[in-house]
Amino acid sequence: MSINTVSELVVYGLTALCLLHAYKQGRGWLAVYLGACLNGFVLEYAAVRTDVDYEYARFMIMIPSGGCPDSPMGSECVGAVPLWIALGWGFVVYLAMQTSMRLDMAWYLKPAHDALLAVNFDWLMDPIAVKLGWWIWDKPGQYFGVPLDNYFGWIVCVGGFSLSVRAMRRYLFRNNAKLNANLTPFLAVLTGPLIVYGAIKAYMFVWHNMGVSPWFILGVTLVFIYSISLAHWSSKVSTQKPDWLIIGSGFSFQLYFWVLLWSYGVFSEHPALITLSMLTLMVTWFGYTNPYAIKWIEDVVSATGDAGENQNL
Repeated sequence: MSINTVSELVVYGLTALCLLHAYKQGRGWLAVYLGACLNGFVLEYAAVRTDVDYEYARFMIMIPSGGCPDSPMGSECVGAVPLWIALGWGFVVYLAMQTSMRLDMAWYLKPAHDALLAVNFDWLMDPIAVKLGWWIWDKPGQYFGVPLDNYFGWIVCVGGFSLSVRAMRRYLFRNNAKLNANLTPFLAVLTGPLIVYGAIKAYMFVWHNMGVSPWFILGVTLVFIYSISLAHWSSKVSTQKPDWLIIGSGFSFQLYFWVLLWSYGVFSEHPALITLSMLTLMVTWFGYTNPYAIKWIEDVVSATGDAGENQNL
């Protein structure tokens, strides 16, 4: 079995786990998951059918299903999107929004945290995918062969969908609980891509017309979203028990690409990814556990204090 097929099956497995989790959370969260999948597919399909300079390799299940009928598995498949890519978008968005809902921060700041958690996967995933031929960039970019606008796109894709869902649930259908829960994620499929289109146009204008380096644009964007997250660290207190399926799914997905980094020799071609892989694992762990971090620290301090008192008895 090829690594392409294994990776596709890994995403299907994680998707099944998180769909079951979403179902147990209620129809509203199931709608978020499915809406995020649809949003991801719409953006990806629009990209491969227009002038975006990348194509996917052929995987087991492609959409449209008749795409590239004569192409062997793993070869370039122009104009079609692998099913696991759309499901993967739903997976990363769902994990991020499930985490940020537990954070004590304003609703309009949570999409920035969602974008931070999501793009953290791609610092490692995209260079590995390029090396393994999962997708092909016509013009290799500045970040280990990946264009920087790809990462800006990740931020606005996830942030735009999350912001749309949260804003509409707060203002559009607040008097109709059923519509609020079930319809808003699918309406976000209309508004999210508009946010992406506007943000990418602005990015390109600032880069090409104003001569601002794409490294600088992406750097400022990352500083902004990381600052929002860190500024609210001390107030991230959740009295709920940790959701280990969410934490474990996020960390396992990141760890999978860490294994691929070493198993397929990507680290020898790009040694800097060794350091970056460790940083992304740290960000993944702290990113998905930080809603509970203060509570854990308080519990440890309390337990230490109790142990000290017992020793004094």
